[in-house]
Amino acid sequence: MASTATPTLLIEQDGHQFHIVTKTRIKTLDNSFTVNEEFVTDNPMLGKNFKYTPSWDEGKLVVKSAPVDKPDAEPNTVIREIVNGQLVQTMIAIQEGKEVICIRCFKKE
Repeated sequence: MASTATPTLLIEQDGHQFHIVTKTRIKTLDNSFTVNEEFVTDNPMLGKNFKYTPSWDEGKLVVKSAPVDKPDAEPNTVIREIVNGQLVQTMIAIQEGKEVICIRCFKKE
């Protein structure tokens, strides 16, 4: 199902503050955060609270997330960067001890 969704991503940045809206036919996700400030919010896709840790790494926006009820769980990581004028979003998840990587590219409208 996720592979058939064509999301629209709206990103607003003011220094280290971000407002990111992800829209699909199914759902709209709206998040605001400040880089280097941990925050907890509900993940409506999974119905759980997650702790998010946003940071910069060599000019890339890196957000690590883990479920609040499983503090020892391996965090998922989403890396956003501009490559050749496109936003490249790389998600790294650990499933059964193996790293799973998903890359999605967004064109600016």
